[in-house]
Amino acid sequence: SRGLGDVYKRQERYRQEYLKQRLEKQASLDLLTGLYNHVTGELLIKSRIDNSAHMYSAFVIFDIDSFKLVNDTYGHYFGDCVIQYVAKRLAECTREDQDIAIRYGGDEFVVYIEYKDSDNIEDIVKRIFNYVTDEYDGYKISVSMGISLSVNCGLHYYNMYQCADKALYEAKKSGRGCYRFYSE
Repeated sequence: SRGLGDVYKRQERYRQEYLKQRLEKQASLDLLTGLYNHVTGELLIKSRIDNSAHMYSAFVIFDIDSFKLVNDTYGHYFGDCVIQYVAKRLAECTREDQDIAIRYGGDEFVVYIEYKDSDNIEDIVKRIFNYVTDEYDGYKISVSMGISLSVNCGLHYYNMYQCADKALYEAKKSGRGCYRFYSE
């Protein structure tokens, strides 16, 4: 019977470890979308930047145009469905082991992309932009997007974030449903 008690103890330790790992993973994800949440996403990007020999990376920020109007017109449940749909589309068009997709909060999303000099970053961004700009249940989803490149802003998280944010608001000034690369 002593051996049976050891088996139960091992099973309980295994169960506790499994639950701990599951809770840690769940805490790192945004509950509505299943993408990384703001805190975890920021830590992952910073870690990637710190440990990267990669010279080429892009920081993309986008949000859903006129999202308050979506909630006011169609209701918050529909708004949540639109956010989930955009997140699903984003997850489908990003490269699982190379890109980091985050729901930053509300209707705002971030994607961190590492690429090679031989890659055409404009094509990569255009693919993501076109993929998330879609239709959900008869509603045409429009996004505005700002992009910063490490070659223009340096390979530092806050510089890349700030440049992408400036580009996002330049895109919004020129009209909804477009993207802009940061340039000085």
